[in-house]
Amino acid sequence: GYGRRVVQPQLLNIDKILESSISPVTSQSNGLCGSAAASSSLDITRAQYKKALDRLQTTLEVKDLLQFDGTTGCCASSISSNGKLLLYVRVDNPFQEHSSRPRQSTKVIVYDLAKGRQKYILDNQDDAINWIGFSPDDTSISTVAGLGTLSIFDTKSGECKQVISAPRIQRYRGTWSPNSKHILLHGMAKQINKERQTVSQTAYMVVSSAETGEQIAQYTTEDLARRSEAIMTAWSPRNEIAIASETRI
Repeated sequence: GYGRRVVQPQLLNIDKILESSISPVTSQSNGLCGSAAASSSLDITRAQYKKALDRLQTTLEVKDLLQFDGTTGCCASSISSNGKLLLYVRVDNPFQEHSSRPRQSTKVIVYDLAKGRQKYILDNQDDAINWIGFSPDDTSISTVAGLGTLSIFDTKSGECKQVISAPRIQRYRGTWSPNSKHILLHGMAKQINKERQTVSQTAYMVVSSAETGEQIAQYTTEDLARRSEAIMTAWSPRNEIAIASETRI
C-alpha cells in the first residue's frame, strides 16, 4: 500500500479490564441487595463500560504514526466516524509520452487504519478533487471532481453508486445531512452576458438525494453571498440548514 505504520501500540485486554474494574462494584452490590438484583442492575453499567473500552481500543489502533508515499493533494483528508478508515487525496505527476511536461493525476485513496494498509482507490477518472467526505453513518463516500461532478461510492466495496452532474462551477464544497440521505453542494457558477460581453459569478447551492441523485431543493442567489469564500454551511440534527454570509445568517 501507499501507507505504512511506524508505531504499533499494545492493544487493551478489554475482558480483563472489564472484570477487574467491575468486580469491586459487584462485590459491594451483592452485599447490599443480593446477587440476583445486583447482577441485573449492573448489566447496563457493564455494557456501557465495554462500549467505552471498545472506543478507546479503536482510538489506540488508529493513533499509529503513518507515513504515506507520494504526495497528498491540497484537498483535506477525512476520517470515518468509527475511526477505522482514512480518506485522502494523492496527486501524482507522471510524465506524458513524448513530452517533458508532467500530467497531473489525482487519486482518492481509502486507507484502513486498523489494518495498516490501503483498502482501495476510488475511480474518479484522475480529475482534480475539490471535496471528499464520509457520510455520517460511514456507509458512503462522496467526492466532488472537476468542475461539478459529485460521485457517491459504497464504503465497503468502493463501487460508485451515484453520479450527480452540476453546473460547471469552481470551488465546489459539500455537506452531508445528519441522516446520510442528502448532500448539500455549493460553489460559484459563471454567468456570461453575450450582449454586454461580461462574465460574472453567482453563488449556487443545491440539495440532492444521495440515493437517487434527484434534486430536492435549490437556493436562489438572494439567499446566498456573492463570494464563495463568504459562504459557510451547517446542517442541524433537526434537518435545518444554516447558511452564513458576510452580512447575515
